Amino acid sequence: MRNFKKYILEYLLLVIVIVLCVPGFWNIYFGVDANPTFYQNLHVATSLIWLSLLLYQLILIGKKQNASHRKIGLSILFFGPFLFATTALLSVHSAHKGVVSGEGDFLLVQNVMGTLELGLIILLAFIFKKRRKVHGAFLLSTAVLFFGIALFFTLINAVPQFKIEGPETFYRFGTAAATARYVCLGIGLLFF
Repeated sequence: MRNFKKYILEYLLLVIVIVLCVPGFWNIYFGVDANPTFYQNLHVATSLIWLSLLLYQLILIGKKQNASHRKIGLSILFFGPFLFATTALLSVHSAHKGVVSGEGDFLLVQNVMGTLELGLIILLAFIFKKRRKVHGAFLLSTAVLFFGIALFFTLINAVPQFKIEGPETFYRFGTAAATARYVCLGIGLLFF
């Protein structure tokens, strides 16, 4: 129990992110025009596997099962690049869909930058694997990245003040993004 208390904030963050993925991904599967693509299904599955892997790794650290933690950690050598690849595929698919429709992809910059940020964080976690605290901080920061994205989509999907109801309410995208950014900043400061 003492180890659980030592990592309570990390456990809370990961559980909240996993739970927040449900309303964040809701419209993909249950929205008015729900038609999930292969890329979206792959990304959702990979994201949930990644977050579950982080949670399981934290549990192993909390139980001081270092040998098991290292063995399971080897799966990150596969899932880290795979997560980056599915995120990049989804970004390319989204951009292609925007080009084909003639409307463009209004989230292109956010998708590309989020993908590059995720890749850089995972790469830095690999580079600093010998420095356990830095390694863990980088891996956990991927959860903060997912939290911001899940919160953004939860806000525009479920909170009336942020829902997009036509061109006159398009500014709400920016409001939802700023809100998610400030919450993530608060989480970052909490862990700092």
